[in-house]
This record gives sequence, C-alpha cells and structure tokens, in this order.
Amino acid sequence: MLLRALSREIPKAQPQGMEVSQYLCGRYGWNQGSVSELALEAPVDLLICNDVLGYLDDADCQQALRNLSNACGYALYLGVLTTEDLALCDPERTDSAQIDRSAHWYRTRLNKHFTNAGGGLWLKKPLEVTLWSLEHL
Repeated sequence: MLLRALSREIPKAQPQGMEVSQYLCGRYGWNQGSVSELALEAPVDLLICNDVLGYLDDADCQQALRNLSNACGYALYLGVLTTEDLALCDPERTDSAQIDRSAHWYRTRLNKHFTNAGGGLWLKKPLEVTLWSLEHL
C-alpha cells in the first residue's frame, strides 16, 4: 500500500518492495529477500524500513543496519518498536514475537551513519541539506 501511494504521489519514483514472505511477494509483486542480506548495486534516494528490524536477532539486526546505511543515498524512514514503546502498545494488536531493544540500542548504531531528523526520518551523513536546530533530534 505504501509503495502504491508513493508511486501515485511521486510518479517518477521507482519503488521496490522487499519481503521474506514468498506469499506476500507473489501477492504484491515485491522482491523476496531480507534486509539483513540487502545489497544494492547503487544507493537509493529513500529507503523505508518499517516494522522489520524487531523480528531480527541482534546479529542480523546489526547487519541490516549496516546494509541500510550502505544502500541509503539520502534518507531512511525507519519504524521499529522499542522497549520504550511497549507501554503504549495494545497487547491484543501488537505482535509479541518482536525482540525487545531500547531506542538507545538503535540510536547508538544509527547515529554512526545518520542524523535523526525526527518523525522516523534519518538523513545520511554527511548531510547534503541544512537542518536548523529544531529540525533534528
């Protein structure tokens, strides 16, 4: 759904989806694979990684973060459940199979290659745009 919405809003974009589930790849036309094995020929302008990292063990998650850094040309949108979020979740609607990691755990690794611009958006270092003080965390 997100890829279709991006395609409508940014007609020149070439969105591609990646998923481990063969079923979902067949249904939505995504590429089958894992972010922990992601290797692109060239960096892309915008990467979206939403609700994926929480299902990877620590080693695969750290590899996935390195892969995201290598594959990202400018911006990464990252959504992941953290320890701090658990109190906000509805246990009836939140998948408990996710691995519990703190926001600090993710930020420590992301800050090496990205600047947090807020709202889940991380910009690749070195920045090619100016962020005012209130535009980043």
